[in-house]
Amino acid sequence: MKAVMITMTGREESADETVKQFNAIGIEVERFVQGPERVAKPDNNRWNSKRALQACLDAKEDCLFIEDDLSIKPDRLLRGIEASITYFYLNEDESRVSAWYRGTDLEVMREITRIRNFRGALLRGYETWEDRLKDFQLTEGLRTPITKNYLYGTQCVGIPLEYLADLIEYCDYTYTYGSPRITQRNVYALDGTLLKFVDKFDTPVTVYLPHAVQHRQVRIRRMGSRLNAYSASYHVPSDLDDPNFVPPGLPEEKVSVKSHAEEAPPESNETKEAKPKRKRRTSKKTKDFEAPETTEVTEAPPNGLVGTVSIGGK
Repeated sequence: MKAVMITMTGREESADETVKQFNAIGIEVERFVQGPERVAKPDNNRWNSKRALQACLDAKEDCLFIEDDLSIKPDRLLRGIEASITYFYLNEDESRVSAWYRGTDLEVMREITRIRNFRGALLRGYETWEDRLKDFQLTEGLRTPITKNYLYGTQCVGIPLEYLADLIEYCDYTYTYGSPRITQRNVYALDGTLLKFVDKFDTPVTVYLPHAVQHRQVRIRRMGSRLNAYSASYHVPSDLDDPNFVPPGLPEEKVSVKSHAEEAPPESNETKEAKPKRKRRTSKKTKDFEAPETTEVTEAPPNGLVGTVSIGGK
């Protein structure tokens, strides 16, 4: 299995911290960096994600697709890598878990998402909701969700080789979504594309519970954090948790980093000339406003991490 990470310039510290955790369990990570000229929006996310998926397809290996701001339960993650599309993290919310689980799983998931969301008296003397969730327990293992609704969260997802070519091709389709109250978009980021893909082609999907991965939500060059984007189940003990687990690590000779400069300018959707703006009427009370130019400072990734870094590309 080949681990590939999507990241952006300016997020090197967060990406390095995530790579170190995967290196510690013997997994090398290849990084694909979205340059400063590409803002954080769905089409750029999908462009960079396609590059990462293509690298796995070219290598003829299963894909472990990860984002750059993760914390992991190493023993859970190693136990959970299987031969189906497997989510090791999802955006959990009380309104969503009922679409995925039944029985004890549903009862526990409803309760722990309520504790995370509302806290207050639900903490029962604990200082944080994370500590409160340690009173619960879930039987660890793969779950087949009852429906594939709301499977959002590609922070860490295993994608077998057999699906990669079709998924990459499916990324090239254009979608629209929204409502009269929601701004229309003409493309999905990878999480929305993958959700559409598994639903349309009835692809087998599993969820690893409790989650092996937590989303740290580092917001550099991103929108603000959301409470339901923190996994609740990540903090719930499982029947297989081993406090004495020792990560296998990587051989010393494999510790290296390769950095690839951008080889080509951004795709046409990012390089089109801006259309001249229509002049609008102004009054003494209203004047046209132009945002000041901003610059970003980027740093080269430090040595000592395993994998390769690719910036930009074709």
